[in-house]
Amino acid sequence: MKLQTALTTVALSLLSMGTVSAGWQPYSPGHSYEDYCTAGGAQVATPHACFEVPLGAIAMISSRSQFTGYLQARGDTAHIAFLLNGQDAVLYIKEYVLRVKFIKTGCVETDISNDGGSLENPTICGDGPWDLPSYLWE
Repeated sequence: MKLQTALTTVALSLLSMGTVSAGWQPYSPGHSYEDYCTAGGAQVATPHACFEVPLGAIAMISSRSQFTGYLQARGDTAHIAFLLNGQDAVLYIKEYVLRVKFIKTGCVETDISNDGGSLENPTICGDGPWDLPSYLWE
């Protein structure tokens, strides 16, 4: 299992090189996707949002993006925890902009837009991880 975790870390590091590597935080005990996004995790009370996307979608995130987050791969799925302590997570994916904002405990406001304006802006509450619309990377 430790070998699989190490290989996953290396694969994600290679995948994120040249994209938004500055936004991804390195794993450390008590600070990982698992700590923010699983029941009983050390950081579940910290403002955050958890999402799942296809692993290949990570390479589509532009270097213009501004966020702090943790990334973990399981199979062909990327699990993302965005930290939302007083700042929005803003991702540029192809022609879209995804903005994630913490609004109250257990809830985030999302806004997906393009040059034509806002496409959808649901408020999401409850346990994640949440799926993002597939048109962002297809």
